[in-house]
Amino acid sequence: MIRKSVNFSDEEADYLFPLLDEEQARVELASAVGEEAARYSDSGAIRALTLLGAMTLRNRLLEKGYAELAATYSEDDRAAAEVSVALAAEAWHE
Repeated sequence: MIRKSVNFSDEEADYLFPLLDEEQARVELASAVGEEAARYSDSGAIRALTLLGAMTLRNRLLEKGYAELAATYSEDDRAAAEVSVALAAEAWHE
């Protein structure tokens, strides 16, 4: 296990900790990342928030990368991809 210390400014703490005092917020957080400890301790909740933030950032980076890749495709590339998907769908249903 790796431990890291996290410091919060007064403004950040004023925003974060009242949210963590709300039971429904903890339930949603635990559900979002599969981290049941988020419901029962501040450290579990902060860990879950960190994981949720990392997952969100990763998804944004993936979306950006896919959009950049799609922008490099020509019309011929798109048509070939559509045919490939259609053929795969036909094979799946056989």
